[in-house]
Amino acid sequence: ALCSHISSELLAEGRIARRQQEEMDSAQAFSQRQLQDMKAVLEKKASELLEVANEAAQERSAQQRFVAAREHEVKAQQTRLEQQLAKLREENQRLRDDAV
Repeated sequence: ALCSHISSELLAEGRIARRQQEEMDSAQAFSQRQLQDMKAVLEKKASELLEVANEAAQERSAQQRFVAAREHEVKAQQTRLEQQLAKLREENQRLRDDAV
């Protein structure tokens, strides 16, 4: 009778231990899925941020090219205006000389 009692207690403890192990395994699997989901979300966000950063870099590069081209146009116009001014001064001086 004592052996039977001890045996049934051991079986009960074994069932409890198995149930606890199953609960721990289930909790661990759930945590693992949560981590994988979080990792997927973070990877997607990182990819989106990288895409936005690349687009911003391309836009900045395009703006820099536009500014450089505009600066070149302004310098060329300035040179033309300076040449015209020099010609006008020469003509003005010639007209003054002729008037004398």
